[in-house]
Amino acid sequence: RLTLEIQEKMINDLRAAISSSASDGQKMLEELEFYQQVISNYSGNKGITVSGLRFVELGQTGEYEFDLVLRQRGDFRRAVNVELKIDIAGQIEEFEKSYSIDDLGEYSDYPMKAKFRHFFRHTGVVKFPEGFDPSATVVSLKSVGGDYKKSSFSWRATLQLATADN
Repeated sequence: RLTLEIQEKMINDLRAAISSSASDGQKMLEELEFYQQVISNYSGNKGITVSGLRFVELGQTGEYEFDLVLRQRGDFRRAVNVELKIDIAGQIEEFEKSYSIDDLGEYSDYPMKAKFRHFFRHTGVVKFPEGFDPSATVVSLKSVGGDYKKSSFSWRATLQLATADN
C-alpha cells in the first residue's frame, strides 16, 4: 500500500512538472517571438521600429510604469519626426476593450511627438480600471506625411516583474 501511495505521489508530481513545463515553454515562445521582432536588424528592415517595450507593476493598485524605446534602422543621417500612440487591449467584464495610454494616464500632448536620430525613449505611468485584464499592447508610429504603422506585442511578453529595489 505504501508503494502505491509513493507511486501515486510521483505520478502527480510528474504531471505537475509536465504541466508547468508546457506553460513555461509557451511563455518562452511568446518572449522569443517578441525579441526576434525587436532585435532583428537586417538590411531589409529600414525605418522606425519599437526596439524595447516593458511594463512593471507598481504594487497591487493596477498602476504600471512603462518604458518604450524606438530605434531608427538603416540610413539614419537625419533626425526623424514621429507621432506615436500606445493602446492596451484586453478584457473587462468579459468584453473586449482597448484603452489608449491617454485614457489611462495624464498626458498633455497625445499622440506623443518624438524627434530623434538614433533612439528615442519614453517612460510613463498608467493605471488600469479595476477588473481590466490586458492581453496586448499596440504601438502605432507615424512618420511625417505617412500613415500609422502598428506593432502588436503580447502583454505577457512585455510584463516585467518588479525587483526588490522598486
